[in-house]
Parts: sequence; C-alpha cells; structure tokens
Amino acid sequence: MTPKISVCLIVKNEEVMIEDCLNSLIGVDQIVILDTGSTDSTSKCVDRWAELHPSTPVTRADYQWADHFADARNASAEHAVGDWILVVDADETLDPGSLQALRTVAAATQENTLRLTLTNVFDRSQTHPVVRAYRRQSGVEYVGRAHELPNQDSGELAVGCGIHYGHSPAHFADPGRMLRIIGAELVEQGEWEPRTLYYYAREFYYLGRYEESVKWFSERTSMAGSKPELADAWLYRARSLWALHRGDEARACCAQAVMVNPNFREALLFMADMSWPDNAEVWSQFAALATGEGLLFNRG
Repeated sequence: MTPKISVCLIVKNEEVMIEDCLNSLIGVDQIVILDTGSTDSTSKCVDRWAELHPSTPVTRADYQWADHFADARNASAEHAVGDWILVVDADETLDPGSLQALRTVAAATQENTLRLTLTNVFDRSQTHPVVRAYRRQSGVEYVGRAHELPNQDSGELAVGCGIHYGHSPAHFADPGRMLRIIGAELVEQGEWEPRTLYYYAREFYYLGRYEESVKWFSERTSMAGSKPELADAWLYRARSLWALHRGDEARACCAQAVMVNPNFREALLFMADMSWPDNAEVWSQFAALATGEGLLFNRG
C-alpha cells in the first residue's frame, strides 16, 4: 500500500518564497499551512496557488506565535491526515523525484522516522541529514523552543529524498529572535543543556558579538556531550577569537577541534588560514586527507 504524505509548514510573511516551495510539493496528498501571524500577502499567495492546483489539497490554520518552534510544529501536525508527515519550511524546496522516493522508502521501512538530506541552495557542498519525515500516530513529536528536534530518530536515511534550503527575507525582520528564544530555553532548563548552549553561543557569533560568542562557546567546550557538536563548538570559538585578533588562542582552540575529530576538514583549512606559509601547506595537506566523517554540519 502506498503511504499518503502530508506536508506541514509553519509560515510567517513568506510572500517571496512560498510559491516556489509549494510548486515543489505538487502531488503530495495534503499540504498543511500553519500561519503564525503574517502581515504581508502570504495568504493571498497561498490562495492563488491553491486555485491553480486543486488536485493538491491545502489545509489552512492560524496559530498564535509563542516563541516556541516545537509547539508550532506539533500544532501543524494536528491538522495532518496522511500516513506520514513531511516537514518543510517556506524557504525550502523538495528536490525533484523526492516525493516518489519518500513514498517507496516509507512503504518499506519499519521505523517511525526518516532523515532527508538538506542542501544549501547557495553552496551545494553544504549538506546534512535531518529527520524531516515521520509516521503519523507513532508518538513522534517535536521538542525544543528553537532548533527543535523530533523525540525519536532511527537514523535511517531516505535515499533519493532531498530538500534545498535558502534564507527567507522574513528572518531579517527580527534578527534577535533566535537569541531571545534560546535564551528563554536556557532559563527554563535551569541546568544548561550542551546542545542548547551550543546554539545560544552560535547566535552571538552570527550577530558579530564575538566576545560573548567566546564566553558562551567556552562554557560549551567545558562540557561533554555530542562529539560532532563539541568539535564544531571548538571551531566557532576559534573563529570568534580570530575575529578578535587573538591568534594564538584561536589556533589553540582550532587544534582542539581537530583533536576531537581529525577528519574535520573545515577546521584543518582554518588552521591553514591562520598559519604562516610553511605550516599552512602542511595543514592543507592534512585537510586533503580528511574524510569529513562525524561532522555536525558539512559546510564544504
């Protein structure tokens, strides 16, 4: 039996991106669009698209945003009717052929979750597998205010299924949003959880607030936890220190990233960037040998 697929999106002010996203979803059994408070023409764009594609049912719902992505994801899933739920964002497009491939894999698997390969539309060397499809009525739900994750992950990759992601202009309307949300989650946790702390520190890096980035990545690197995440934290700490013209400390932190994962090509290349020519050549040679295994994110 071919499983039915419901695609769930949460959207806000996505008039620039939404139609490309929807066009990539033609043929799914249902599209759920949960609007968290759009003030632009997103709703009209969806109406127009739905009129042009009546064979792909669209379910609309409104949601009062509460700075909690997992709650929004779970609220969207309440409107799904398919056997499987596929999670897509408005600034993403489903790769051609992925729908049929997903149906094939979903029909054969005994697992409740499937990973899809995400690829950066601006740099195709940046890829990472993420759980984006799960069996409805299997107890799977999202957790976390930000960088939310399903509470189950079998690790199974849906071969042939991919999503290209971009960067919605709507994100720039509230540049401090993620910092605010993750900060609230840290307060709620009481004891800092390493993953939350990693993403909190990363927001300071993205905002160019390097002193604070160093401070919080220092906290993260003092903890155990996921090795891929720990290596990435050491690299971000090194990049922040380099931006502050603290080269010796930056190189020491970058070396720690390589100690955690000697196949971390990005860290090896950054060490080359920070080194004198003779040393840089050696680091570049090491980078050429790195396999890229065990990374949190493959950024090329």
